[in-house]
Amino acid sequence: MAHIARWPVQDLGLMEVSEVQFTREMPTTDPRLFSIMADMFSVIRPGAIEVVNMKLNSHVLGAGDVFDALRCIDPLIFEWRSPDPDHQISVSIVCGAVVALTTAIRLHWKRIRKLTLTNMDCSHIDGFLPLFAAFVPEMHVNLTHLHIGQSVFVKPRDVVLALLNMPNLCELTLADVYLLSIWGRRLRVEDLQEAIRDVIRGNLARAGSGYSAEKEEESWTKVLSKVKCLVERQRLDGGDRGTDMLSVN
Repeated sequence: MAHIARWPVQDLGLMEVSEVQFTREMPTTDPRLFSIMADMFSVIRPGAIEVVNMKLNSHVLGAGDVFDALRCIDPLIFEWRSPDPDHQISVSIVCGAVVALTTAIRLHWKRIRKLTLTNMDCSHIDGFLPLFAAFVPEMHVNLTHLHIGQSVFVKPRDVVLALLNMPNLCELTLADVYLLSIWGRRLRVEDLQEAIRDVIRGNLARAGSGYSAEKEEESWTKVLSKVKCLVERQRLDGGDRGTDMLSVN
């Protein structure tokens, strides 16, 4: 395993490394972060990296550099978490980086089994796919666990439609996920249920008399049983405290 704590990286000799951890935050004003990462990944044998753990910010970084780095790998386990303190729910993976991550997952990550992403801005950008569109049934048959934490602007409809594209998913955890900003409502199971009802109503309108809404609702109930909406962290003051939700504390 390689612990990458100093930058820039020089001559690491990582041809057979299977696990990489980025253990120290790089200054977010340094535009070299993901280009250095891409250079490092490029010298490792394709398919060798199985586990990648990152605690990094993506502020002021170009989406192209993020994509160039992440398309070089096809991990089994990938975690991208915030380096910030637990009580500070801030955005570490900015919109452009989310787009780059989405594209890398959708086009290049065939082996992924466990995916953990936190502190994201999931706002839709015109002309680009949202995060939950990253998953393709034929591509992501190995994905069994997905954890999304401390993230904002998550649309319930995106989540429920993504569930159809992860055929072997065992668990989706949505921890401290917000519909809009962190000052708004947390996403709850009830929001997903309402999104499912909207999907069923749309299918009913298109399908006509041969369509069974009751049967589809039963299948959605089984899918939704894989989802947990949790309170994992709290800010020091204010906001939706999620007192009516499951808590890991």
